[in-house]
Amino acid sequence: MEADAGPYYLPSGILSEIGWFLEERYRHLQADFLADLAEGVYTVDWEPLDLDRLSALILNYSRLPLSIADAVVIMSAERHGGQVLTLDEHFSIVGRDPDIEISVRP
Repeated sequence: MEADAGPYYLPSGILSEIGWFLEERYRHLQADFLADLAEGVYTVDWEPLDLDRLSALILNYSRLPLSIADAVVIMSAERHGGQVLTLDEHFSIVGRDPDIEISVRP
């Protein structure tokens, strides 16, 4: 992330998932994450969900472990320049789809 100045968008629909992840593995970083949100390091994507698009992604990738949260991330990436910063391997499969304009960054 240091080489990329951003912006970094976080879909509002995954904030609780991020909170759970930090609580389970990096409890000591929760306050730092919230401070980063307050300082604008990350931009929360509050745009309303397109439920038709969300359903289409889940159906199109039913063979992958693509969760609703993952589909929300893909929708946000499509709206904001097409990059996904993730550790989830299945995003690289979605990123190869010519109909979806996202690139996956480790």
